[in-house]
Amino acid sequence: MNQPPASNSSNSSGNNSNKRRRRKPSGNRNNTQGANSPNQNSPQSAGPNKSGPSRPKRGGRNRKNKGPNPNQGPRLHGIDLVRAKYLSLVEQHVEARRKYYDLFYRADPNQLRKLEREFTDSQAKVLAFENSLKPEDHNLLIKDYGGKPEDRVYTQNHQIPAEQIHVPTTGDFEDPHVLESQKQSDFKNDTEESVGTFDDYKKLKGII
Repeated sequence: MNQPPASNSSNSSGNNSNKRRRRKPSGNRNNTQGANSPNQNSPQSAGPNKSGPSRPKRGGRNRKNKGPNPNQGPRLHGIDLVRAKYLSLVEQHVEARRKYYDLFYRADPNQLRKLEREFTDSQAKVLAFENSLKPEDHNLLIKDYGGKPEDRVYTQNHQIPAEQIHVPTTGDFEDPHVLESQKQSDFKNDTEESVGTFDDYKKLKGII
């Protein structure tokens, strides 16, 4: 069989290797130019560096799938919701009343009218809320808080029974404004006539 000469194959491989060596860049001149010249086809220049740490993605506006907020607390229902609303309205009324009476003699007329309006409006809201309740909720509210508590300070200080007492309105009654010294004094035997002026009285008392 006729075979090709071995020298031709070795020469061709050597020539190919030499050609490949010639294609490689030589020297720092081309490298520096390549480093300084911006390469538009480079993936790094096309966009931000993807190898760096990625930022966490922000959540969308749709928050329906999120759980309840722990800061809001449990939702109230039934009589618990009625109690919360009632106490909130009462607290607002007490604060409005405090401001109205504290600034009654210090506020200007416009401010006083505003405070009075807030005071009366807060009271009207409490009464309207009580009237809007169902009978069973209204009874539970009175049972828990006693409705509007009665003022028993005077009866406790004077040891008066809290029950209503029937007081007659006709008859002979003692004057409640007469002092005990006036009750014990007797002026029947006093026949001396009072004479003089008011200036004489002041001189007698040492006022002038």
